[in-house]
Amino acid sequence: MDEDAKDGNNVEVLLNPIAHLRIHYENILPSSPSDNFGINGYITDGFDGDEIDTMIVYVVQGNVSNILYWGLFGETTYTDSIYCPSFDTTYHEILY
Repeated sequence: MDEDAKDGNNVEVLLNPIAHLRIHYENILPSSPSDNFGINGYITDGFDGDEIDTMIVYVVQGNVSNILYWGLFGETTYTDSIYCPSFDTTYHEILY
């Protein structure tokens, strides 16, 4: 045990808090069965097909802005910066 803590002094404790990021993915028209969607950054995931409408919850780092890069196969890449408070769930929607 830390001697400062035993003496009743303030002790600095650094935490790496977690947060939850709930992302709703939906492939909107016009779409194609050959659509290939990918997301990269703090989390990485990918989907194929034109009938995607799903919600996934990821564990991310809390109290920071999590950067995500996403795009549809052959299209422009987009960037989202999502602040996620620690020990909480943040909702985000990606319509592609």
